[in-house]
Amino acid sequence: MKYTILILFYCSFILAQKTDPTTRITDSITEIKVFNLKESKGIVFPSEYAKKLFIQDSTDTVIGFFTPDEKTIRFIDEELPKKYYSTIQKFNNQWKKVMDDKEYFKEQKLALKKEANNVSKYYKQFFGYINDRKEKIIVIQLLDFSEDPSDVKKQVTKEYLIGFHGWYETNVSHVRFHVESKKFTINEDM
Repeated sequence: MKYTILILFYCSFILAQKTDPTTRITDSITEIKVFNLKESKGIVFPSEYAKKLFIQDSTDTVIGFFTPDEKTIRFIDEELPKKYYSTIQKFNNQWKKVMDDKEYFKEQKLALKKEANNVSKYYKQFFGYINDRKEKIIVIQLLDFSEDPSDVKKQVTKEYLIGFHGWYETNVSHVRFHVESKKFTINEDM
């Protein structure tokens, strides 16, 4: 049961980010900005790129896109390590109410602590959208390159990485940043 719920959640997230697998979005590649962050890199995709990449989200109605600015990216890089654990734990606590598997969540909590300690080292890909409540939200894709058997890292500054199974399953996660409220969420769990 627990795996079914997690698989359904994952599938809904992936379906929300529909792309045509035969089309690579590279026409705006010169507009992709790469910033050296404290312990990693931040890759910012322009609004035109995000528009082609992101069709519809399962939790928000998108009315527009924007390009996140460097000041906000640096703020996220500074604050995310401090708030990552509590953001993910808040989301997990919602699932804990639905799933009755204390051992699973105990293991998850230990893994989360390790992940939270390393999040500042993860490469971060960013794009921004505006929802129907006129909130500016930045999607942050976190990429853990501590292991990279398929040499995916060489593509991180050229395109928004999308994949399934294997490395993507264990080394990629997503967080959202609400620009005005300066809060991090998972699937709008505010």
